[in-house]
Amino acid sequence: MFYFDDADSKGPPPPGLLDFELPDSLRRARHAALLPLTPALAARGWTEPQFLLLQALVQAGEPLAQGVACARAGLHYSIVRFHIAHLIADGYIAWSTPPPKHRYPYIVARDIGRRQINHVGRELTRAGARTWADLATLPDDVRITERLCARLFILLDKVMRTCAGEPTNDGANAPAGLPEPGELVAVSLPLQARRARKALLTRLGPVLRHYDLAEPQWRALRILTSQPGIGWTRRRIERRGCFSFSSPIVQRALFLLSQRGLADKDDTSVKPKPYRTGKWRPRRQFRAIATRAGYDMIARIETKEREMCADLFAHLELREMVQLDRLLNRVTCALLWQDGVAEEDQETHPFAARYRHFEAFVSDASRVLVADNRERRKAGLPVVKRPHFLHWWE
Repeated sequence: MFYFDDADSKGPPPPGLLDFELPDSLRRARHAALLPLTPALAARGWTEPQFLLLQALVQAGEPLAQGVACARAGLHYSIVRFHIAHLIADGYIAWSTPPPKHRYPYIVARDIGRRQINHVGRELTRAGARTWADLATLPDDVRITERLCARLFILLDKVMRTCAGEPTNDGANAPAGLPEPGELVAVSLPLQARRARKALLTRLGPVLRHYDLAEPQWRALRILTSQPGIGWTRRRIERRGCFSFSSPIVQRALFLLSQRGLADKDDTSVKPKPYRTGKWRPRRQFRAIATRAGYDMIARIETKEREMCADLFAHLELREMVQLDRLLNRVTCALLWQDGVAEEDQETHPFAARYRHFEAFVSDASRVLVADNRERRKAGLPVVKRPHFLHWWE
């Protein structure tokens, strides 16, 4: 399923796979792997970048320059000082005395930081976090064997090396740190997925800055144009792009795209959900569509991208990029697989449970407000009006 060699698979990968489909697959796989790690990080007040930075320092076992630590953790240099300050304030890392020839001090993990990383691993093991060996025992349609795991990390490494302009001979440059079968997926996969996605977006960054587009706006515009003629609701865009349900980033991206004439509101509306029809006027959920200017913008960016990534396309084959995308989707399904649950009831999105809980919370709050207003009317008191929030189409 993952290893094919067709004549049509030769040639450079299409820009859509390079800058949209593959980065989103990397994002979904990373969030699926981070699900069992989230409670341990929340208990310590850590974020994912802080955990990755501390893990990179612990694995190094020696002082590292801030730029080197940032690269190993897959972080952007503009935010690494913020995470370093938090870890130093908590006492997990410390400044190291630099040699005289170095201008900036090095950072090193302290013993308490190493112990905390070990504690996190033991907590994940007790909580039942899956290892790569566990993924090899799943049913055939979602099984990740040791061979598939090695192929996944080899392709991730090749993407990072190619984007960095380094040689990419598979035999000589196969990654030395392939995960062991007993290693936790939540510890090994997020770092590699984050670094590969950063490498791809680094190539796309100058093109987007040239056209004054932020990366979330570009992802939302790509989603709108992925199915021409079919509109997307804001929640569908959040699910497709693996945006957090509580983040206003999609709302803001659609607003800015509509202000520039790249996106617009569809004339058709969606049937309101049942909990929105009680005692209130049904609210229409409008769909967003890409305008002709939006399609023209994507065509111009694709042309510019082909010019800037000509060297990248010379080393990355379409066959390998498709293999990587399918392997990432398979790993995502394997990480979200639940034993004893029917196939149609399996969660296929890392944020599916959060979306479901949020919808249930909104439904319960709406029913409670309707009941409270009913009692207030009986008592002759003024009812509580629902606040009006500004939508992207307004």
